[in-house]
Amino acid sequence: SMSWPSNYDRLGCATMMSLFWAGDRIAPGVKPRIHGGDAVSLQELLQGSFIRAMAAVAEALRGVPSVLGFETPNEPHPGWLG
Repeated sequence: SMSWPSNYDRLGCATMMSLFWAGDRIAPGVKPRIHGGDAVSLQELLQGSFIRAMAAVAEALRGVPSVLGFETPNEPHPGWLG
């Protein structure tokens, strides 16, 4: 069964967090092209996508009087980098 504390150590989650923090080091030759653009490293792709997503959240919440702010990322995990 899955539980919140153990999900971080599951293969998919831990692998993605490892690539988010150190993709340039652990998968240097993997450079996907997104939407026909330039090839980028997995780390750049993941971090850039995250930053753009958080910018979109901030823009969507701009001017909402009941929102004081938001936190991100919540409880970052090093993945397999330990």
